[in-house]
This record gives sequence, C-alpha cells and structure tokens, in this order.
Amino acid sequence: MFKFDLQTVLDYRINIEENCLIAYSEQQRQVEIQRQVLQQMKDRRHGLTEQFVQKQNDQATAEEIGMYVSYIRQMIAKEQQQTQVVRRAEALLEKKREELMEAVKSRKALENLKEKKIQQFKAETLENERKELDEFGITRFQGKVHDEESDHSL
Repeated sequence: MFKFDLQTVLDYRINIEENCLIAYSEQQRQVEIQRQVLQQMKDRRHGLTEQFVQKQNDQATAEEIGMYVSYIRQMIAKEQQQTQVVRRAEALLEKKREELMEAVKSRKALENLKEKKIQQFKAETLENERKELDEFGITRFQGKVHDEESDHSL
C-alpha cells in the first residue's frame, strides 16, 4: 500500500490554495463593486451636466449656474477619489492573484512529486512481483528436476 510521506504538507498546501482562491474571488468582487460605484458617479455627473446645459438654454439665474458648477466640481473630486479606490482595489487584486499563483505552483510541485513517488512505488512493486515469480518458477523447476532424478535412480 502506497503512503506519501508528505501528504500532510500537500493537504496544507491545498488548504492554502483554497484560502487564496477565496481571498482572490472576494477581492475580485470588491473591485467590481468599486468600479460600479465609479460608473454610477460618472453617470450621475453626466446627467447633471446635461441638466446644466439645459438650464443654460432655459435662461437660468447666475445662482443656479453657480450651484450646478459647484456641484459638478464636487462630483469630479469624488470621482477622482473613487478612481484611486478602484486602483488600490485592483492593486490588491493583483497581489491576491500572485499569491494564488504561488500557492498553485507549490501545490502542483508536491502533486508532481507524489505522482513520481506513486510511479516509483508501482515500478518497485512490479519488479518485486516479477522476482517472486522468477524465484517461484526456479524453485518449481528445481523440484521437478529433483523429482525426475529421484525417479531415474529407482
């Protein structure tokens, strides 16, 4: 029966890989959420800009125009902040991806070693079985020769 000496290490690496995959997936979700927030901000600003243009055509007061301009500037500043949030989230996602790739590489290295050990075990087992069969055949042949000699001496 084959027993891989490093099975506990392999199990540990599989667990690490699973944890890395979970963390990567969660970070992907966070990046998507932050991108959606940014897109919503852009859509709101775009709508506000269209309203502003419409107000200008409708003879808006200077106070209304000033309020629109001020609010649009605030929205642009918030978009810039959100853009930085998205970039940080993407950078963290890349870090999580690298950690996941390293975990996969570590697991695969041990799985490859395990597979080589299994192949080596199978080859050794077959070799031992072949030797046993050879010895059995030789012993049986020697027994027949001895029996025939005994029959001839009578």
